[in-house]
Order: sequence, then C-alpha cells, then structure tokens
Amino acid sequence: MRTSLIGLTGAFLCSGIFGQERIKRISGVILNVASSLRVISPDQRLFRKEGLPEDQQPIKPVAYSAVKTALISLTRYLSTYPIEHNIRVNAIFPCGVFGGHPDEFTTTLTELIPMNRMAHRDEYQGAILSLRLNTNSSMTGQNLIVDRSRSVI
Repeated sequence: MRTSLIGLTGAFLCSGIFGQERIKRISGVILNVASSLRVISPDQRLFRKEGLPEDQQPIKPVAYSAVKTALISLTRYLSTYPIEHNIRVNAIFPCGVFGGHPDEFTTTLTELIPMNRMAHRDEYQGAILSLRLNTNSSMTGQNLIVDRSRSVI
C-alpha cells in the first residue's frame, strides 16, 4: 500500500513542480500516466502461479487500482488551477505495456488481447504527442484511454 501511495503523492508533487516551471514559461502540458485499471479491476487469474497453494497465490494489490483511479481525480482537479497560465493537465491510460513481465503472465495476457500481444512503450508516442500539441489547446482535465485489449486486465 505504501508504494502505491508514493505513486499518487509523487504525481501530486511533480505536478506542482512542473506546474510552477510551466507558469514561468506561460504555457505547457502536465501529463499523468494512469492505467486501464482505473476503469476495471485486474483479473487476478493473470497473476496465478501453477502449483502454488491458494493462500500463497500472488495478487495485484487493491492499492494499485485505487491509485490509478485517484490519478483521474487529481488530473481533473489540477486542470482547474493553471488555466489562466495556458497550462493543460491531462492523463493517458495505457493498457498492457510489455516491461519484461514473466513469460507465464505475458502468455496469459496476450491471449486476452485482440492484437495477440502487449504494447511496446514507444507505441504510445502518438497519443502522448497528440496531448502535447497546441492543436489540442482546449483539451484539459481529460483522460485518454489507449486500450488495445478487451479491458480484462
């Protein structure tokens, strides 16, 4: 629970620091990174280990989903402050980003994804760039879901 709370506190503190820097520059974007787990619960079956007793099975802690959900509220809340300074605050929700997960987890998850693979980190660059461009200068307090799955994780 403590590590997850650090994630929310860290996002809040970084937003304040970056926000002050953006104010000096008279514009900018603060982009929070949440997760599709803010709209759904993680499927605990993805974390099961064959051969382990039930009371020793790993789980995705509730704190992770709670913090990712809280990032939505934080994004909306912060988006109301720096408007007069032309600063926008948005969030992106990636789903199933491959990051060296165990083979068993990756295999189970990719079977649930229509594209039959997890995303690579660089595949979100277009969405991130879109949120940073001035062509979206009126977009603030929004949460962009970039979901390649059936929202089962």
